[in-house]
Amino acid sequence: MQTTPLETESNDALITSEQSPPQSARATSRRRLAVTRVQILILVGTLIFAVSHFFLWWELRLNAPQFPGGLFIQATSYEIQDSPKTPFDDIDQVDGLNHYIGMMSLGDAAKFEMSIAIPAIVIFIAMGIAAAFWRNRRAPLLTIPIVLYPLIYFVDLTYWLWYAGHHLDDMAAITIDPFTPRVFGTGVIAQFSTDAIFREGWYLAIVAGILCIIAIVLSAKRGKHA
Repeated sequence: MQTTPLETESNDALITSEQSPPQSARATSRRRLAVTRVQILILVGTLIFAVSHFFLWWELRLNAPQFPGGLFIQATSYEIQDSPKTPFDDIDQVDGLNHYIGMMSLGDAAKFEMSIAIPAIVIFIAMGIAAAFWRNRRAPLLTIPIVLYPLIYFVDLTYWLWYAGHHLDDMAAITIDPFTPRVFGTGVIAQFSTDAIFREGWYLAIVAGILCIIAIVLSAKRGKHA
């Protein structure tokens, strides 16, 4: 029995379709893989952000003649605290030294920011988790607060250091010109010097932010090709 040209073309088309998956199926597979990558990046970034709050974010060492080993002020993402490196109540001792030059007490700085920090952190982590499991190309935008948190922390810390050094009491025992303590590196204040560094918690938060930025960019590219 002879096969007509039309039947031959139909058979060839059928064989071809059976041997190679449709283009739409491959596109769907690629989209699913892209979604999975974005979700993993967000989830890992959110986890790192959460872990960062269990570490120190910033530390300042004040070197004074009467304290050869120095005094240490340590800051987490939501509070300042004494350091276990010394036997002193570091915050009280630093406040005592600052009193001579008319500088504000450490406890008076960033009161509002510290009062809302923990609730904000919890909300931001919840938003990150929601973004990781919400299959929507705009979901990664929920991680923007995670991206911004360490940057705002840096700006806010810099502002309060500037504020403290530029609002000195004119009636202080020692009169000095307004100054800005260093947020990073070594600085000199009268007969004192300071060494400031960002600690591992802040750097972990930066890594978390970078991962979330990558997730946002990948999601945006996926949206353009959808």
